Amino acid sequence: MLIQCHQFGWKITACLLFSCAYLLAPSSAGAEPAATAGGLPPLSAEEASAYAAIPSDPPPKKLNRNSHFFISDEKGHEWWRPVIDDLGGALIGVGTNQNYALAGWAKSEVLFLVDFDQYIVDLHGAYRVAFETSKTPLEFIAFWSKKRKTRSMRTLKKHFKDPGERKRVLRSFRMARAFVHRTLRRLRWKFRKAKVPCFMADQKSYDYIVDLHRKNRVFAIRGDLTATKTINGIAQSLKRFNREVGIIYVSNAEGYFGRRRVPRQYLENLIALPSNEKSRILRTYPWRAKGDKYHQYAFIHQEFSHLKSWYDTRPSFGLYQMIGRPRINGRAVASTRSPKVKPKKRRYRRSAKLRKRKSKKKR
Repeated sequence: MLIQCHQFGWKITACLLFSCAYLLAPSSAGAEPAATAGGLPPLSAEEASAYAAIPSDPPPKKLNRNSHFFISDEKGHEWWRPVIDDLGGALIGVGTNQNYALAGWAKSEVLFLVDFDQYIVDLHGAYRVAFETSKTPLEFIAFWSKKRKTRSMRTLKKHFKDPGERKRVLRSFRMARAFVHRTLRRLRWKFRKAKVPCFMADQKSYDYIVDLHRKNRVFAIRGDLTATKTINGIAQSLKRFNREVGIIYVSNAEGYFGRRRVPRQYLENLIALPSNEKSRILRTYPWRAKGDKYHQYAFIHQEFSHLKSWYDTRPSFGLYQMIGRPRINGRAVASTRSPKVKPKKRRYRRSAKLRKRKSKKKR
């Protein structure tokens, strides 16, 4: 009987302690939602709807090399990691799988996956479903395997209610599945061997990308870096919600639309983006050494302030003038060339007498 009363007394004491703790705890009304795996709260409905409403640019008349770049052939994105580690901010990037690796290293807060090829935009829709339905990197890779093809397509059909969007995503998935599966397996093997955390080789990095998708922080848009709608729409939306760009990854797109002279609209689009002293532009430069069968890439990073100094000094310039022709393998290189101002040539007007003399001599 004494033992039972003693236990009952402890229960009363415990209840009183929990009650006091509850009353003394600060009120959570109006507080920001608790962060989960990725450490980021969901976007507000207003901000998410603003990003979803960013306009698309018109589709291109033709594609580069008449091809869809479903995977990246650049094998060295990890060389940028020391430069972009925990950079934060928004990420704007072209292409597919490489953006998720960059976002994981930079801990990007919002992703704008921009490509003028609608097939790539639709493929990101399949990526989203794969991330949201796969708990581990191995399950994510299996989503793209031949063995899981029928099951994965069934999952995609259930996810997309709009018939047109469903048809486009399934089309891109069928075309890209084998390439994506092979690339993801290679990435997992490579980064596990190198002991580099990446979304395909590290559970925490993978969870971070999944968290971005589940909290509606990833937006795939058909956009052209040299057009007037999408990039400007992103710039205006980021300024509206006081966000800045951490990374803009342009791959080797600049080489397709002007190495001799960078298009003015492209430069104006980049300059309009809200940035800070840490913001970086990431670009690759393809080159071949003698005897090489395939392209190699130089991995270049540039501060936004450096690009602005070029734009302010010389509004019209070429990519070769700004970055040169680097052939560097095994590390990332900073773009630090200074813009040179050409001195204006002094023009002399010939006198009327001198013009008459020269005309007589010619006769």
